[in-house]
Amino acid sequence: MDLKKATLIGSAVIFSTVAVAALYVGTALGTISVGGPVVAANQQASDLVADILPPPVYILESYLEARLAMVEPRAMRRHADRLAKLQGEYETRQAHWTASTLPDPLKAQLNRVDAPAQQFFAEVESRFLPSLKRGDMAAASASIDALGRAYAAHRREIDELVEQTSAYQAETREAGAAQASFAYWSMALAGLILALVLAAANGLLSRYAITPLKSVADAMRRMAGGDLDARAEVDKPVDEIADMIAAIEVFREASRSRLAAEQKQAFIVRELTGGLDALAAKQLTRRIDARFPEEYEALRTSFNQTMAELAEVLSHSVASAGHVLNGAAEIRSASNDLAQRTEQQAANLEESAAAMREVTEMVHQTARNATDVGRDISEAHASAADGGKVVARAVAAMDSIQKSASQITSIIDVIDGIAFQTNLLALNAGVEAARAGEAGKGFAVVANEVRALAQRSADAAHDIKDLITTSHQSVAEGVALVDETGAVLLQIGERVATINARIADIADSAQMQAVRLQQVNIAVGDMDKMTQQNAAMVEQSNAAARSLADEASELATLVEAFETGRPHAAAANAQRRAAHRLPVTSGNLALKSDDGAWANC
Repeated sequence: MDLKKATLIGSAVIFSTVAVAALYVGTALGTISVGGPVVAANQQASDLVADILPPPVYILESYLEARLAMVEPRAMRRHADRLAKLQGEYETRQAHWTASTLPDPLKAQLNRVDAPAQQFFAEVESRFLPSLKRGDMAAASASIDALGRAYAAHRREIDELVEQTSAYQAETREAGAAQASFAYWSMALAGLILALVLAAANGLLSRYAITPLKSVADAMRRMAGGDLDARAEVDKPVDEIADMIAAIEVFREASRSRLAAEQKQAFIVRELTGGLDALAAKQLTRRIDARFPEEYEALRTSFNQTMAELAEVLSHSVASAGHVLNGAAEIRSASNDLAQRTEQQAANLEESAAAMREVTEMVHQTARNATDVGRDISEAHASAADGGKVVARAVAAMDSIQKSASQITSIIDVIDGIAFQTNLLALNAGVEAARAGEAGKGFAVVANEVRALAQRSADAAHDIKDLITTSHQSVAEGVALVDETGAVLLQIGERVATINARIADIADSAQMQAVRLQQVNIAVGDMDKMTQQNAAMVEQSNAAARSLADEASELATLVEAFETGRPHAAAANAQRRAAHRLPVTSGNLALKSDDGAWANC
């Protein structure tokens, strides 16, 4: 049996034992928990309450209340309410116990207790309380005797119920004690069985797992210390331990193979270190002559080929460095000449740009002046238009005044007619007053005053009409003059509009010329910037050529430090030629070298 299966079986046995013991003990404790100290204290308190107060199922208190009602008929209402309450409590508790899980004999005895109690309450309702209400004390006394007989029968049944309940309680207590004793012994037996199972499991685990694992760990520790012959001494190992011992053998063989490989690698590292040290010392003629193990022989061949190819590459690099030096010198000379011409061109473009800026500024000023004149003409045209509007409003005002004068003339005619009618009425009133004699004298005086007032109103109306006629003629002449003024202002506005249009055309043309000159100025500025940038790039190219020559010279110096087994004459000659060659420029002609020539630019 393997260790895993044995462990699972042992764990299952232990857990099963513990589960069975816990289930049984829990069931037993649940059964006997009624006899615990808390339940006992609660039972004691219930017994004390039962001793103090009469229980609702026992109608002793109801019988006492009936007796008190008989003695105190004036308090009959209070005693009747108390009897009704006691009856309700009795019926509630009787229903509770009837529906409980009590044994059938106790429920039968409860029914026998209930019969005289029902007779008691029926007597109270049917005879006792009505007799007290009527004041019939004789009937009430006879009813109280009947209540006493019902109570006596109820008391006998209660005594019997108490005896049966006490016997049931004693039986329950004895059964609980027996179950508690059995539960305690069962717990002890379960604990003993569990201890035996744990002891057996401990022994088996120590024999088949701990001791073999200790031996395997000791062997592995010795192997880790370098003792590859160490072995685990285990008698009849289980499957997992046997697998571990087999794995130790695999580790042992792997360690031996690794040790042999390390020895080979140490030899290879030693040889490669010597070759790399020679490479670090710039000795490219070093080769590895000792043969490597078969699986590493390709590494030795690759190293030797790499050293040979590196020597070849460095030899070619020396020659290339010489060519680079020659090219850098030629580029530097050409860059110097190009820099001089670019600087001259940049100066010329800068002067052109300054002249174009001055011309552009003058054209802009002309455009601004034309714009200002156009704005002034526009303002004059607006003023003339405003004058025409004012004249038009004046004409409208004159027309309104003329219409108002015509209306006033009509009103004066109405007033003149009213004065005439008033005068006629006053004349008639005077005639009638004269006919009346002395009685109409006062009225005749008033009629004369009204007639005089009417005459004065008519005279004033005629005067006003004459004045308005004169004003109407003056207004007509003013309207004619204002119309002529409006026509003259209209002609002035048209001529000002024509001048404004021509000035606007001049301003637009000047603005367009300024924009085009601005574009030309921007183009010249861009050319100036590009020329300046070209000059900077030429300077950078010149610096790069000088840096390239210096780097090529330094590269040639570094390469010459390597021992390649080949001469370095080409690089030395190139350095000397580069050192003695000087740049020559004249006008637009560039440098002419031994290897080539620059054409006219």
